[in-house]
Order: sequence, then C-alpha cells, then structure tokens
Amino acid sequence: GDLDVVVAVESADELGRLQDGVNRMTGALRDRARILTAFGRVVEPAIRDRLLTGELHGAGASRFVTVLFIDLRGFTSMAEHAAPSEVVSTLNEFFTMVTAWVRECGGYVDKYIGDAIMAVFGVPILHEDDALRAVRAAVEMRNALAILNRELESGWGVRLASRIGVNTGEVIADHTLGHLSVTGEAVNVAKR
Repeated sequence: GDLDVVVAVESADELGRLQDGVNRMTGALRDRARILTAFGRVVEPAIRDRLLTGELHGAGASRFVTVLFIDLRGFTSMAEHAAPSEVVSTLNEFFTMVTAWVRECGGYVDKYIGDAIMAVFGVPILHEDDALRAVRAAVEMRNALAILNRELESGWGVRLASRIGVNTGEVIADHTLGHLSVTGEAVNVAKR
C-alpha cells in the first residue's frame, strides 16, 4: 500500500522490464490516489471516474444537454426565523434527496447555489432520453419533497415549496480542476 516506494531497475532483461512496469503502475496508482484525495466527495462520482480514466479533457465542447434547476421557494425568509441547526439540517435533507434523484435518473449535480441545485443530464454520459430523465427526476423530487414536508411539519411546523425549471439545448461543457460545468442560453432559460 506504500505508493512512494520506487523499485530500482537493475537490468534491461525481463526482470528489468517488470521492475519498470511496477514503477509505472505505482505512479498511476499515486495519480489516482491524488485525484481521489484532492476531489474527495466534492466531485460527482461520474466525473471523478472519467477523470481517472482520462476521458475528460480541459477544452470546452459544445453539447446538447438538459438542465434542471430546483430551488426552495421562500426558504430564506423561513430560515431567518429558524435555528441555524434546523436550517442546515433541512438543507442537508433537501440536498440529499434531490441529489439522489438526479443520480438515479442519470444526471449529475453541477452546483449547489444557496438553497438551489443545478443538475445536468447529457454530460458526461449521454443518453437518448436525457430530457425525459430530467423530467422524471423533477417529478420524483416533488414527490420526495411532499414526504420531507410531513417530517418538517411534525418537527418544526414548516412546509417547503419548490420551483423547478427544465430546459434542453446546446451548451458549452468544460471542466476545470475536476469540476464539469455547462454554460449557455439553455442554462439561463432553465434557471428562469
């Protein structure tokens, strides 16, 4: 398990090639460990896996995707009257639920923005039915929010409402430092 060890290459025969192969393998494992450590749980698993296999490159590319935004309507004013621990707990439950449905339906969470999430379907994995997958995720999120609301009502007498926007169109997809993101008019329309 010590990836800092380097095997001395002592000959040019089969044994030397094996020693060199061990060093190259250890170097690759060190790179994988570095990526996993550096990006940890912040990077979506689908993005991380493609980084490790070298499938993602830094240059931007035009892609046809479906973008989904979901945010909590009126959450900021509710949060002003709640204990900070309740606010954080509620957001964590909401984000966990939403993220699970995004992943279940084949998308990835591009970013968390306050009490909102931007999700993308179509990169890094393209499915023929990405738009349908995004709509399914939106419906399931609304159903899951109804369940969460029952818990919140009984716990601290609050109901959450959400706004969801879904749009399909061409975007520029780019990744920097392990974060895959999209930009373009299709994103703006989904957000509005």
